Order: sequence, then structure tokens, then C-alpha cells
Amino acid sequence: MIERLRRSADGASDSTSGELPFDDGALEARMCWILGSERSGSTWLLRMLGHPMKLNADHPVGFIPPRRDDFVADVIPVNESYLPNHIAPMVAAQSQDPLAIETLNDRFAAKPTYFFSPDYREVWEPELRRLALVRLHGIVTRAVEAGVRVTPTPALIVKEVNGAYAAEPLMSLFPRGRLLFLVRDGRDVVDSMLHALSPGGWIRRGGSVPSLFERDEERRAWLPKLCGAWIQRMRAIGRAYEAHSPELRRQVRYEDLLADPRAELAGLVDWLGLAHGERWVERAVSVNSFEAMPDERKGPTEFFRAAEPGLWRESFAPEEQELMHELMGPELRALGYET
Repeated sequence: MIERLRRSADGASDSTSGELPFDDGALEARMCWILGSERSGSTWLLRMLGHPMKLNADHPVGFIPPRRDDFVADVIPVNESYLPNHIAPMVAAQSQDPLAIETLNDRFAAKPTYFFSPDYREVWEPELRRLALVRLHGIVTRAVEAGVRVTPTPALIVKEVNGAYAAEPLMSLFPRGRLLFLVRDGRDVVDSMLHALSPGGWIRRGGSVPSLFERDEERRAWLPKLCGAWIQRMRAIGRAYEAHSPELRRQVRYEDLLADPRAELAGLVDWLGLAHGERWVERAVSVNSFEAMPDERKGPTEFFRAAEPGLWRESFAPEEQELMHELMGPELRALGYET
């Protein structure tokens, strides 16, 4: 029994194709996980890659296909499955370090009865992989049941930013899947998050978080926490990236995507093996551009904020910038940003 569950010599979990009504190897090979931080343009990128489908959280499959008889989807976009959040649930860090992020896996790694104990990895990892594959394949099945025509092996592009800190255990489940590392200047990420969390910000209006700060001194107290969240996500994704097969990984900078979205998107289309030409790329970029978004959803405290790198210079006082550089400087420089 244990031998059947052990990982194969090449590091991938044993295939369960014989037990499933679909080819799990083919599904895994067509997966692409977009990992990055919040406010890094991940939704924009997923919208472009999923064009002409429109992301919609209220739809049974999470997107609305175009009403065209000739449309056949070769991409299934998944806007946050939260799988990594469940694999490694985050808990309040016991450390006084403002940059620390701790998960249940970290806290109970030495406890043999912990469900995801590393000592029992050979038992739970293949079954967790199987569960994830079945669940993700269910999205494709539901799409077909909803009337969406799909190719025999559509690409499953999954955006995960809230759980990106768990990039390593996530990608260890899918060694034959693709990892797209989306990078953005952490100073702009923190700036955008503070605006979203501020009074009147779109996150606060949505009711998903309690009142965090009302005054400037409370706002400044959140700087180290948001800097730490960005740093830990970049480090975790970086480790997963280095461990992943070179041909199955790709890094994209938000700033490059914004500067030349057509070239960046065309490169991703080629890397993903999608049958899209220049006309599709042009349309995907124009339909999902910042200018094409509804005016009521654009602005400093809105979801579509500005699409302008470097606004952190205007938003933060000199002492705040100094603190950010003290905390994030090494990681920013490692990712190619000047400090």
C-alpha cells in the first residue's frame, strides 16, 4: 500500500489515471499557476489570457463565455481556488518580527499527528494531488455542462495571490504544471493595498475586512505588515520557482506587461501553446486595458487604481519610504528594482 503511494523517481506523484475518468497527466500538463502578490496585475493578466471570456464570481463556473456559436474555449480561467490557503493555513505569527508569516504547517511540523506532517508526506501528498486534480477537472466539466464548448485539453490557468505564500507545497503537487511568477515593485503593491484598505477603499466597502485604520499613525503601523506580506510571498514563490523545471516556469514583471502588453501576452501565448494569433492578442489587450474599464471602478480607492508604476513616491513621506527601503530593499534589488 505504502509503495503505491510513494513518489516516483522523477519526483512526480504516481499517476492515478487508471482510477479517474480523465487523463490526470494531460490535465496537469495543461495547468498554469499565476503566482504573485496582491495588486500585481494578476486579475488583468488572467482576463487577457482568458479572453473573450469574462470573469464573473457569480457565474456557476466563474466566467461568462461569449455568445457565439463558433466559440470553442482552449483556456479555462480560474480566479482564485484558494487551494494553497487550505494546504498551508496562515495563523497569527508568534514571532515579534513584523515580517514573519507562519502557517499551521510551520507550527506543527514536528508533531507526527498533524495531518500534513512532513514525516507522512508520502501518504498524504499523492491523495491531496488526486483530490486537487478531481476538483479542478470539475470546473472543466461544469463549463461543458453549462454549454461551453472546449477543446479536448484546454489550458487551466489558475490565479493565486492570496495563497502565494504557500507556493512551495502547491507546486510540489504539480511538478508537470507551469508556474508563472508575476512580479511587481513591492512599494507600489503596498501603496495600492493601503489605498484599498483605507476608509472608502474598495476592500473596505466590500465588507471583507474590519476597520483597520482611520488615522495616519494607524496607517503607518500597517506599513511593516504589508511589506512583510510582500517579502514573504516573493521569497516563497522564488523558492518554488527555483525548484521547478526551467521549461515550465516563466517570470513576468508587471511593469514590462504594462509597457508592452502585446509583446508580453504574445510571448505567454507561445509558452502556453495556445493557438492565438496577432488579431486575438490585439483584441485581448484592447478590451482589457485600463482605459476600457468602467469609469466608476477607476480611481485611487477603486479596484482599477491607476496603472501607473512609481506612485509610491507621491504617496509616502520620506520617513515612510526609508522604512520601506530598510525592510524591502534586499528583496527589491534581488528582483531588479532600484532603491
